[in-house]
Amino acid sequence: MSDDRPFAGLPLRSVPETRPTRLPRDWFVYLSVVVFVAGAVATVRTWRSARAWMPVDRVKGVFRLAWLVVPVLGLAATVAAVSAVLVA
Repeated sequence: MSDDRPFAGLPLRSVPETRPTRLPRDWFVYLSVVVFVAGAVATVRTWRSARAWMPVDRVKGVFRLAWLVVPVLGLAATVAAVSAVLVA
């Protein structure tokens, strides 16, 4: 008997989950909000730290400014994605 499916004898790659997590269904939304706020606070603190270091040691201040590139780009990408979804 010939089987036309190429992966017929291999085990399944995924198994449907009956209950994926112990957390209640809406907690991921609340946790996401907490993580978003914590990230925003960390970004502000890094900015303030960079500004404070500039008069003391310019290299350390610029290094801390370089840390801001990733969060700022991530925030810009998030705002752009949300705007695209809301406009569509």
